Amino acid sequence: MSKKAQLTISTRDLIEALAQSEYEISAREIGKENKWKKREIDKLIDSVNQKNDKLFSGLEEIIDHIVHVERKVRFDKGEEYIAIYSADNHKNIMIEKVQNSRHTFYTQPLAEGFIQILCGFYGYASLEKVDPVKMNLQIDRETYDLIHTVAPEGLDKMIVDEKFEPQIRTYLQDFQRNGKIECKIIYAQNTGGTVDSVVLFVPGSEYIWSIDYEKVENNQIIATSSSTEQFFQLIERSLYDYLGESIPQKNNLNKKKKAENKKKFSFQRGLSFFGRGNVLLLILLLFFFLNKNSWSYDGGTFVLLFAVQTELVIFFLSLIACLPAKKERVQQ
Repeated sequence: MSKKAQLTISTRDLIEALAQSEYEISAREIGKENKWKKREIDKLIDSVNQKNDKLFSGLEEIIDHIVHVERKVRFDKGEEYIAIYSADNHKNIMIEKVQNSRHTFYTQPLAEGFIQILCGFYGYASLEKVDPVKMNLQIDRETYDLIHTVAPEGLDKMIVDEKFEPQIRTYLQDFQRNGKIECKIIYAQNTGGTVDSVVLFVPGSEYIWSIDYEKVENNQIIATSSSTEQFFQLIERSLYDYLGESIPQKNNLNKKKKAENKKKFSFQRGLSFFGRGNVLLLILLLFFFLNKNSWSYDGGTFVLLFAVQTELVIFFLSLIACLPAKKERVQQ
């Protein structure tokens, strides 16, 4: 399949092609990912074993990429998803878009980036540089579990119920608009299905809610808003690190080091750092505003400059926090 060329097939055809190429495990994984029942997968694979059809043009390269690359990242949005497979020897990534049981595959150079793909998938015509809500929420686990099970009319009542904080009601509105689900980003090994990291988020109209479910403190789940530009830049950086590093190497020692590093990778660390950094910034700004009456005439300008500079520092430190920590061994 040439660069940028597209090929679209059904889930059934993809399972058949993988089974026909003697990649039964991968065929079953595709079936499970697309919510096929086990008996349906078994029946289809058994029927393939009785055939001797040739694969149609272009499918061989797709199957080779699906089966042999090391990692993939899956972006879920309800019943639709995108899977991005790690770079091959020519530094091309393969992208799989799935909608209504139709799989569209195409390749592009790793260097072209991912933001345009993700904006199109999540319905953002453009990226906003400023987060209009700037919120860091702490939602108790009981409320968090409730909003996933409550009936639509119950969620409507919660959104207008003033016993809930305005920030939480804003989050609930976005959660409802997103079909009462969080979107998922799953960083996983392509062979064996080992999951390295999962990112949960809820898209807002001009911002993104990132859900920190890894570090639950005092039974509180943290939801942090960020601008769409900040969020997708962090995601893009994580994709470069996660997918670009897995280009096959001939040196076995390099492969071993990469296997160790990918266990330490966690995009969630960056989001967690970003959230805590913004909480600290809000506290500092609160102290400034408590003393507002004693400001000079241009004090507001200096406070704004301080907030912008600090936010930039937090953002870049969040990027660094995503990377694996380097450990040095000292020989005695």
